Amino acid sequence: MTFNSLINDTILSIWALPVYVYFLWLSVVLSVIDFRELRLPNKYIYPSYLVVVVGLIVPAWVSKRWDSLAQAALCGLVALALFMLLHAVYASGLGMGDVKLAGIVGLLAGWVSWGTALVALMLAFFLSAIVGIVLLVSRKATLKSALPFGPFMLGGTILALALTAYLRAQFA
Repeated sequence: MTFNSLINDTILSIWALPVYVYFLWLSVVLSVIDFRELRLPNKYIYPSYLVVVVGLIVPAWVSKRWDSLAQAALCGLVALALFMLLHAVYASGLGMGDVKLAGIVGLLAGWVSWGTALVALMLAFFLSAIVGIVLLVSRKATLKSALPFGPFMLGGTILALALTAYLRAQFA
């Protein structure tokens, strides 16, 4: 890694930091609501699109890295489309709040890389499967029990971002 690329990556990280702090706050709020009510309210989801998009335009503009913004937008659209398809196939298993949240997750993880976005979504399914199996085995849930998916998407995204940062630091 050259000095210039290290500076550019640092600038991208510093200028993108506020949007990731917002995402941490959003993750806590939405996880609590989803566990309690099995829903992700639009009053948090819709404004989050604006916050995230504006929050990523700033570092793209400062660092002249429009490619990172385009990558984030494409990841957000792909995640949204994929979850729309999953909802169309199995609407009772995946709510529209999860579909809308997938776009935000795709944007934020996609800002870092396509791989990070893919890992974030895969971790969401993996984490929810592990918790579901534990609940079934411990007889705290049945096959008909509802399990919120939003917290697993949010947690998977946070883990994917942390893992990416760790691996980049190790191999830089």
